Amino acid sequence: MEQLKTEYVQSYLAQHTRARLGVDGDKRKAKLLGDPRLRTLQRLAAIDLMPEQHLNNCLRRLVELESCFALTEQDMRAAPTCPLRLQGRRSVRPFRASAPRRLGR
Repeated sequence: MEQLKTEYVQSYLAQHTRARLGVDGDKRKAKLLGDPRLRTLQRLAAIDLMPEQHLNNCLRRLVELESCFALTEQDMRAAPTCPLRLQGRRSVRPFRASAPRRLGR
């Protein structure tokens, strides 16, 4: 049973790392969301230069990126899921690309 628990913890941590932004990614996300160029793009979206839906989709994907840099193996041994689940956040979902990679798009 202990071997199964260890495998679960390792698998969950790997998926968690892939699905969540770490400290650096979280800082980059905050910087992007606060960038004055984003506000400029939002204003420009009203013009037919850039379809507003395209900008809204990009912004939605950025906002949806979740950060978590607190999960440790010790936490996983105490509770089988990310602590963000306790705060009403969505659970770790599988993505084709990792959160840091999606941030770079």
